[in-house]
Amino acid sequence: MRTIHLILGLLFALTITAQNTIEGTVNDASTGEEIPWANVILFNGDELVKGVITSEEGTFVIDNLEQGTYKLTVTFLGYKDYETSVVLSENDSFKAAILLEESSAMLEEVVVRAEVTTIEHKSDRKVVNVGKDLLNTGALAGEILQQLPSVKVDTENNISLRGDQNVKLLVNGRSSSLTNDKILQQIPSEAIEKIEIINNPSAKYQAEGLSGIINIITKKSYRKGGKAYITLGAGTGEVLRYNSSLGISYGTERFKVFADYNNNGGFGAFRSNSNEERNNFDFVSKSRSFNTFKSPYYFKTGADIYIDSTNTISAFVESNKFDFEYDAKNNFIQIPNNGTADATFNFIADNEGGGKSTTYNVNHRKEFNGHSHYLETDINYSNSPFHFQSDRETTGDQVSDMQFDRFNNESNIVTLSSDYYNNNENRTLEFGVRADLRKLDENQTRTFNDNTTTNTLYEYRDGIYAAYGTYDKMFGKYGVKLGLRLEHTDLDLLVNDSSTKNAYTNLFPSASFSFSNNGHDISINYSRRIARPSFWIISNTTFQTDQYTQYTGNPDLQPEFANKFELNYAKKFSGISTNTALFLTNKENTIRSVQTVNGDQIINTSDNVGSSNLLGMELYARFKPVNWWSVNTNATFYYGSFRNVPFLNTTTFSHNYSFNNTFKPFEGLSIQANYGISGNSRS
Repeated sequence: MRTIHLILGLLFALTITAQNTIEGTVNDASTGEEIPWANVILFNGDELVKGVITSEEGTFVIDNLEQGTYKLTVTFLGYKDYETSVVLSENDSFKAAILLEESSAMLEEVVVRAEVTTIEHKSDRKVVNVGKDLLNTGALAGEILQQLPSVKVDTENNISLRGDQNVKLLVNGRSSSLTNDKILQQIPSEAIEKIEIINNPSAKYQAEGLSGIINIITKKSYRKGGKAYITLGAGTGEVLRYNSSLGISYGTERFKVFADYNNNGGFGAFRSNSNEERNNFDFVSKSRSFNTFKSPYYFKTGADIYIDSTNTISAFVESNKFDFEYDAKNNFIQIPNNGTADATFNFIADNEGGGKSTTYNVNHRKEFNGHSHYLETDINYSNSPFHFQSDRETTGDQVSDMQFDRFNNESNIVTLSSDYYNNNENRTLEFGVRADLRKLDENQTRTFNDNTTTNTLYEYRDGIYAAYGTYDKMFGKYGVKLGLRLEHTDLDLLVNDSSTKNAYTNLFPSASFSFSNNGHDISINYSRRIARPSFWIISNTTFQTDQYTQYTGNPDLQPEFANKFELNYAKKFSGISTNTALFLTNKENTIRSVQTVNGDQIINTSDNVGSSNLLGMELYARFKPVNWWSVNTNATFYYGSFRNVPFLNTTTFSHNYSFNNTFKPFEGLSIQANYGISGNSRS
């Protein structure tokens, strides 16, 4: 027992002695402006102790250091390197006000990129600093995301976060009028600086997205003068894809202009076999499908105008055109229940569509004390016309049927927002308001083989009005972040002569508590989220997927809510970085896909089926067995249970594993080998 007490005493002594901290600011020596994303590296002799990047306010903190003598270096492109010696005694704190001088040598454009991806575990998110090892995995953002913990991207660029596709995708903190899959097809991997995986977003963010938020942060250049880049990419295998992009920019002390162009495309082929039952017969179905997509262009151009040292106006226009084709063929063998005869027929569907999305944005930023105190106002408008047509034909021994659908719609979205940010030493206050006004008009015309037609008109309107506030404070080793968001939603759907109206107001609190000491990082997070049913699943549009299967919307669908809890523990030891997360998601008004039988037709729709719980655990580790081999491993386990659900199976269990390896046997050669396992789900 005395030995146990001695060990506990030593552990306690270790936790209270390593309280040494180095913190400071990095500024331009001539202008005094803060320098964000500068590299701050600490050495003990020739051994690297820790490296961090300055924040948007040009600040940095390196804590949990032992006493001793260190060398602190600061580097940033276009500036001379800075170096100083730091001596720390017990429970010591060193503060530095670092001024970087511009380099007198005019260098050609140099892109500095870390060899290996690093992951920072913050109280409410994971920040992935993308290195060259991830860039080798693919040309587009989707190939990068699918290598990250918690994230899964399928062959059609559908994103899921911890097994849930209800995820909000942001680019540089902003939402887009494009769907998630379209966004991933537009961002070349080379443009990505870092990715934030936010499972429990604070009240600052929109409450939409039950599983959380993924924020892709693109590279920013603060270098004066001009630059240009061009990238080409292609991938082969089950799905062939290609991508190319071109960008130019030019900046001075008073303005910066830029233009970016990207195009991409690809195809995929799929096959499946199934045996199904109906009231009067069974049938065997063999299907194959072939789909292609292409984006002839994604173009974005804009400018930043620096009115004075505290006022900046930014504006951009982006336009994206996309097209797709989806061809499917099913071969049915119909077997009557008496088994005395059979019938064979084919179902062929030729689908194609496309559209264009154009966005206009104006932003004004007023700074009161640099990047640590500002007011930002943003106005965004997007217009997206879209068309889709589907020609379906069934031929066989006893049937001949044709249907032709034509869809045309146009969406318009106006977003107005204003955000206030004030960071004072270890305390941060944030307040903001936001309004999203959305409008969608659609016309559906269906023609049958006897030339009769039906016509349906849809008018969808909604407004989401929000206000939020957050408070973030550090108390030594402890951190607290509290937030509250208020959102009011008005919805109006008109289908021919029938209308559906809905209005509701909700509060969305968030809380995060963190503790950091001697290399141990622990955080507890909570947030409340919402999933509003989209136009596509509340309209009663009917779409025939094959001779016996159709899909229709549900105008009575209500929004789904989630209460999310998470416990995180991160630790670095002996060259291994680890993170363990336990999470619980409680859902109300759970939205699920359901099937009903109408004669020989299976009708797929969506419905609120009750409440559910998702309990999970995530394990992550990064290590280097040898100098030329780095490994990322990730394992996730999910257990789900449902209440008040009219289904036979009310529990599910699933598990996923990934192993990502980077081999670098010698300079100039990098080999990527990734392996993923999705275990069989049990219910």
